[in-house]
Amino acid sequence: TKMGETERWSAIIAPRKPEEKELWISSRNAGHFDLTLRIYRPSANLQSSPENALVPPSIKKLACTERGAL
Repeated sequence: TKMGETERWSAIIAPRKPEEKELWISSRNAGHFDLTLRIYRPSANLQSSPENALVPPSIKKLACTERGAL
């Protein structure tokens, strides 16, 4: 997904697509997995001082079982 520098967004990672219209990433056959933030063409400020230039995304664990997942 392409996002601008100031846009805020959220996504649901779940084995089934949620009923709400949200950005959904399927984890149906994922097993254990890692999430990676990839930044294309970062600014010079971000490259030289990432801890000051980037507010990292937050991750909230809502459930970890098929029963509790969306």
